[in-house]
Amino acid sequence: EERHAVRGRLAALMASDASVHHAASLSRWLTEDFQDSNPEVIAELRRRDAENDRDCYAAAYRVLAETDFGGILDRITCPTLIVTGEDDQGSSPRMARLMHEQMQGSQLAILPGLRHSILIEAPARVATLMGDFLMDADRGKGGGADE
Repeated sequence: EERHAVRGRLAALMASDASVHHAASLSRWLTEDFQDSNPEVIAELRRRDAENDRDCYAAAYRVLAETDFGGILDRITCPTLIVTGEDDQGSSPRMARLMHEQMQGSQLAILPGLRHSILIEAPARVATLMGDFLMDADRGKGGGADE
């Protein structure tokens, strides 16, 4: 499901002006409330996206569309924190739950009301999650679901 959507976005990127792709991406990455309240952040993201080399960006996007590590996730044995936004279409909660089920001892956090760019929209929440996770890992505590 997610892979099909990524392949569709890759095809659209290759067939049109990259700015069309980037404009559509903002609605997948960030909530409307955040976009409306942070025009300077949105302007910076648009500026940065406009500077992307189209071929390099497409090559990186192709990796997302064509690579699947789902079959080897159970080989990951180190402490792992899996975090996504509740409304993330690309790295969806469904995918995060599947990863969590495959990775023994992983921790899962699904952030309510957020989309893909959790580091931009909720950096303090992500930092707290990471800090708690790292402290637990340092103390040797096992992971558990933390939805």
